Amino acid sequence: MTATTAPAMTDPPPRRRLRGWARRHIFTTFVVSAVALALVLRLGWGWYFARRLAVALEDLRRRGEPMELADFAESPLPPPDNAWTYYAEAVRVISTAGVTSPRQSNLEFPLYPPRGSEFEAMAAASEKANAAAFPPARRARRLKRLQFPQAGSNPNRGEWNDARNLAIMLADGAEYAHLRGDDAESVERLLDVLHLARSIRQDPEIRSQLVGVGIGALALDTAQQIIPTLKLDGPATGGAASPVQVRALLADLLDETDTRHWFVRTLYRERSVLLATLNWVAAETSAIRPAADATAVRWLGEFDVLIQAAAQQNGGQARNTLRNLQRREEIDSSSAVGFAARMQPEFRYSRWFEGFVGSGPAGSTRSLEQFHRESAARRLTAVILAARLYRQDHGRWPDDAAALVPTYLDAIPPDPFREDGGPLGYVVLRGALPDGGDRPLVFSDAGEPGGAKEDAIDTEPMYWWQQDLRRVPGTPRREIRQYRDVSLWQPKTRRFDEARKLAAEAVDDDPDKPDAPGDDAKHDERPDRPAEQ
Repeated sequence: MTATTAPAMTDPPPRRRLRGWARRHIFTTFVVSAVALALVLRLGWGWYFARRLAVALEDLRRRGEPMELADFAESPLPPPDNAWTYYAEAVRVISTAGVTSPRQSNLEFPLYPPRGSEFEAMAAASEKANAAAFPPARRARRLKRLQFPQAGSNPNRGEWNDARNLAIMLADGAEYAHLRGDDAESVERLLDVLHLARSIRQDPEIRSQLVGVGIGALALDTAQQIIPTLKLDGPATGGAASPVQVRALLADLLDETDTRHWFVRTLYRERSVLLATLNWVAAETSAIRPAADATAVRWLGEFDVLIQAAAQQNGGQARNTLRNLQRREEIDSSSAVGFAARMQPEFRYSRWFEGFVGSGPAGSTRSLEQFHRESAARRLTAVILAARLYRQDHGRWPDDAAALVPTYLDAIPPDPFREDGGPLGYVVLRGALPDGGDRPLVFSDAGEPGGAKEDAIDTEPMYWWQQDLRRVPGTPRREIRQYRDVSLWQPKTRRFDEARKLAAEAVDDDPDKPDAPGDDAKHDERPDRPAEQ
């Protein structure tokens, strides 16, 4: 009998062994597989967005656009050539004196003249205590360049507040000089504030643009209330303003040279700041670094749209350009005003870094709207001044804007919010004033009036940026056509006086009555409150 040979023992194939091990260690297998998949996805995700970012940055280099903060470095200006040298001297005087002007105080006063005895007394005290501050501010007007101290990028730069305080004091001084009958000095003070606004806007930081625009708006609001009763044809020293001064003021109002260039340069710098900050925040989070690169790619595209909008000649064209950016975020594009607030997207993990860095280009869109608003205010003020010159020569306000050309204006300035580049508007409401006189107004189509154009016209003088005066409390705000009075007049009753009377009659312990104007939340819904510039 032949003995059978036992089969040789062989190991199972590696794949079968691995499959068997996986069945015995299901959880571990799942974790290892998940980690491997995540690693593959991370590598692919990182490669894709790193490549897209590199292509976008190379495109910027090819276009020759500034990309690094170092690209905005400037050689220090010698102190005698730097306007800030003299503004800083004025600020030191103000700080030492410690006496504020009316608009720096908590004093409540009407939004248009007459302001009242309290305003005048405080303005007089400011003029006396801060007299040494005004000559250096005047000397700064001889210089065309301004440079803040080289202290690096500082989000809380003290010079901004210093500039605001100086501007407020100068503007209050312009109004006080007008009240005293010294319109020559009043015009000079207006020119001082306008020069300060222009100088601040030379600084490439975005907040410098906003501060400069705000200071300009202050000067223009003040000018609009002084010009209608400005005394003309007097000597240059005291009394009425001279023709030379008036021509200088008109030229300054219409001079927007370099302001667009400065604003676009600021957007370039803001792009560099945000990308540098994004890179810094993401440096130690390599696991989700592709999210930072994805945000950078998206922001570069959005900045392209924003810079294109800033290069447009008027706000209407800029709004159309911005709609391209708004559609990317699926946001209502009915108005560019408030666009930055609506620009905030819902939270997504792919936009993780925006919570640490900011909203990107959306944070700069509001400044673009303010840029065009200030431009509109400048041009409206210029038309008011030209109308005042017409009245000086003819004894009445012009019936239409065409009467101002070419004697007082080369052309009616274009409306910054009309896409067709058309001129600012001018209308005369016959017999609309309390004394039966005519009420001339200039206007800009900065928003949608909706219905009758008269819905945007207040029953009190209008010298500031208005919101919808017919808005029902609690409903969304609506941007409207912007009107400015050409004449200075007084209504039979002022809302300010009614509010003061209401405050005097209010009882502190009566919850149904406000303690003072503005204490009651409903007071903020009243349509008589002007919008913030």
